[in-house]
Amino acid sequence: MTAIQAGVMARNRTPAALAAQRPQPPRTYTPSEHRERRRTGLPAAHYDGTWSLAREIADVVGPLAQRIAADDRPTRFMRTAASVPWLAEGVHEAVGVIVGWVAETDARRRTAHLADEPGKRKYAMTTLVDLAPRPALPDIADKDMASGSWAAAVVAMAMAVDAAFSDLLAHSHPPNAAALRGQPSRSDQLARLLTRTIDHAALALERRLDRDDHGDHHPTASTDADRARAELESLGDTMTTGLPDFPATTHTAMLPTHFEVPAVNPAIPGLYAATFWTEVGAGEPSRHLNGVEVRGPNYGGADASGVWGAPWCSVPPIDNAERKEGQRPPILDPFDPMTVWAYDECDLTEPSRAEVQARAAQVFRLEEQPTVEREFAARLLVDAADLPGGIAIRPTLKEAVAYLEGAMAETNTVGFFHIGAHLPAIEAALFAKSGTARLSPSGHTWVVGGGYVAGLGDTIVATSQPFGWRDEVQVRTAIDERHNTFAALAERTVLVGYEAVVAAVTATP
Repeated sequence: MTAIQAGVMARNRTPAALAAQRPQPPRTYTPSEHRERRRTGLPAAHYDGTWSLAREIADVVGPLAQRIAADDRPTRFMRTAASVPWLAEGVHEAVGVIVGWVAETDARRRTAHLADEPGKRKYAMTTLVDLAPRPALPDIADKDMASGSWAAAVVAMAMAVDAAFSDLLAHSHPPNAAALRGQPSRSDQLARLLTRTIDHAALALERRLDRDDHGDHHPTASTDADRARAELESLGDTMTTGLPDFPATTHTAMLPTHFEVPAVNPAIPGLYAATFWTEVGAGEPSRHLNGVEVRGPNYGGADASGVWGAPWCSVPPIDNAERKEGQRPPILDPFDPMTVWAYDECDLTEPSRAEVQARAAQVFRLEEQPTVEREFAARLLVDAADLPGGIAIRPTLKEAVAYLEGAMAETNTVGFFHIGAHLPAIEAALFAKSGTARLSPSGHTWVVGGGYVAGLGDTIVATSQPFGWRDEVQVRTAIDERHNTFAALAERTVLVGYEAVVAAVTATP
């Protein structure tokens, strides 16, 4: 037995066995392997400091630019949903988000001296991130399609932030690191961002190119029909005598040329830019579906503080009115979520399906914020009506702003003024621009919303910092084969709340 046991131990201590017991270094992936994992739906691997944003964009757009330049009519890729401008907008969106990540990391370092004042630090960080310069969307013309020069312009958007972002990745935790405590890593966030923006547009453009190449080498529908008729005729004359003559639409004049308008980006100002968001990633639980109750220590109200006026050297009687005691203000009712959606439909052909999904996603992209603002305005007015003085009335916009700034000054905080987009032009001097934000004379942030035009009317509501929770946008499809209909629905759940409504006023000129 002893000899057998010794033999077993010897086999376990062979060089191969000892090597297997040692910790294995984490596997590294090439940029193309990272891209393949994203596009096949595999979990994100670790994007380390060797990964380059500019190189990734060049690897994606370079081959596409070559294929488009070799096409007989390269300018047609300036139109329709799967187009070069759409891809450029996807790159522009991704680079803008990454600039924000780098700016946030730098802002956290620059505001370290405000660690004991979280409110001021958050405001300073938000301002620094907003002021970080984003690249301009390049102006791509038809002539750039034939030369392929548009690719260099798209890659150039990432050059300024490329090195800083690689350094940020080098100091980021890998996915599933213990220090993250279950939160998504920077690599997870990056993979989701690239999938949603660059990969989505690039794959659509690749499919369009592949579809065109495939169509160039296949026989036409009439040739297939002729072949089928010939095969039936070979089986006997009676096989084709009952075939109907299907109606065909004829035209006496040339049909009009179709022009596809490029997709535009949503406007930056509004509720979404002012909200501090908690993003719920794909596969993560949406814990806000039953509402969110916002609690905070920042707004105690008139009964939570004061000045003690009793004499210092005497013992006040037990029934003295000068007592240092107050009341905690009630908590606002929980904020309810809302599901925002956009819809489109057309026929069942493959090009139409891609167009339907792209249109639904684009309509949602533009309509989501004003829709949320209209719904959110109803809650603002309900809470404003419960204020001790209700909703004040002032004869001019200037006096209305003065009233709000006085109310905010009494709280010793910086607030957010929610206002319809139809009012700022009346007194433009009250809306000073600071980066992408607009500030009141006392430094409060204006939340100028298109949805507030109908939602708030001429009422302005001052609140604390808005906080939000939102899922990723989901595009769902359905087929009605009986009516030759392909439908797409883009939707997600959104919730916006705040700690307090400080004041509200209606300007009635």
